[in-house]
Amino acid sequence: MRRVCSTSWLRRWRGLVWCIICLVLLAILAIWDSVGYLIASSDDLRTRHCPPPPVEVDGCASWRPLQVPHPTCDCTRELLVLHDTCTDFVATDTSSYLSYTKEYYGTSECSDQATLRGPRQHVVSLSLEQMTSDDMSALNQTINQVNSAYKGWVIRIYTSSKNHNSPALCSLICNNPNIDLCDVSQMPQPPPTSYSQGRMGWRWSVLGDPLVSVWAVRYLEIEILEREAHAVTQFINSDKCWHVMKDHKSHAKSAIGSGLLGGKTSWGSTELQHIRQRLTHQIQSISDEETILEEALIPLMGHDVMTHDSVTCLESLEPVPYPSRRYPGQWVGMPAQYLQPEKLVLKPKKHHNLNQSLSDTHNPKTAVKKIMKGSKYASKQSESKSQTSTKSPDKSYAEVAMQKTKSKSKHKVISSILQSTKNSKEIKVPIKESLLPVDVAKEREINQENGIIVCPQACRPHLHPDWQYC
Repeated sequence: MRRVCSTSWLRRWRGLVWCIICLVLLAILAIWDSVGYLIASSDDLRTRHCPPPPVEVDGCASWRPLQVPHPTCDCTRELLVLHDTCTDFVATDTSSYLSYTKEYYGTSECSDQATLRGPRQHVVSLSLEQMTSDDMSALNQTINQVNSAYKGWVIRIYTSSKNHNSPALCSLICNNPNIDLCDVSQMPQPPPTSYSQGRMGWRWSVLGDPLVSVWAVRYLEIEILEREAHAVTQFINSDKCWHVMKDHKSHAKSAIGSGLLGGKTSWGSTELQHIRQRLTHQIQSISDEETILEEALIPLMGHDVMTHDSVTCLESLEPVPYPSRRYPGQWVGMPAQYLQPEKLVLKPKKHHNLNQSLSDTHNPKTAVKKIMKGSKYASKQSESKSQTSTKSPDKSYAEVAMQKTKSKSKHKVISSILQSTKNSKEIKVPIKESLLPVDVAKEREINQENGIIVCPQACRPHLHPDWQYC
């Protein structure tokens, strides 16, 4: 009996040991897959590579233009849709093309018209929180800038359904076939719309979209410059997965820089969908977005990020210089009011009666000119007196010192006028256009010498059929 009991216990212990070993091995494998993102300081953190996304569609799929009526606006737009070239079937309605794209490539997180565009989309994502005149003006300006800098990119506007029938918004959509209007209430997991400030998180709904290969999240108030588009082009042509830009001293305060983030969906659509869920549902204030991005994205980026940095180059992780030079007063990721180079013309509040000759003067510059004119006349007299003094050695040292003190007092008067202008009211006058660089040919020549992409658009050698080549 003892031998039978001992053997049964041994079998149980052996089975338990083997179970523990299997669990340990499974835990090691799980940790091995995620160790690169758990240890942010590791040198071999580069565990994922995102090569430039292909544009060509494999198999029997091909592009063809199709007139598609807009569901909410009274207009018809021409879109490029995918169809099966292996069959002779050519449809005239959108339903067959829509089902074909959904079956083979997936469904967009925006709308059916966004799904009709098919895969390999390059998207600039925006949030339209309200329909005020300021918002529409900013949206109009942003669309024009995107169309100029990002040729062929799709613009997604995430907004609520009550704004879809707006005449101003429909005018933009009908005149720009590259705009997709996304109703946040019709999404599979619609974000909350109760608080107004939280609506800025709608634009993050582009993350993890199966039909998007490259995405860029932008603000309405931020100017979109060609310098930014050049940096995005360099990012697309690299094997990096994330893109961050820093170009102003205010961007040094945050790890995400200017907040102009971009990425490639090939990094991992499942992880991006989890991040999207948190960004679209948990943002309740402006500060929440930055906090969630630093908590959710920064640990995941690791070495898979390309950071264009001209501010904190010594502190950033593998910073990359911008591929094109900055125009005076134009910083990437700054509002429009910061991008107008201005100089200050100072005008004093009160005028000091320094002497009788300056009592009727209202402009400090004219006062300085008068004093300088008088000082020149005084200097000529002093020179003539000095010449006479060399001839007449009887001139006393006190007279020479008196002349020096008079000239010094003139300079003190001038400095006092200029000092008074510093405490005066400042009047902003725009800088002359002649001071801005207008020699585009010279700028392109400098860029060519440095190996910089000269093309002003965000282009690549192989482009989508409706993209304009450089």
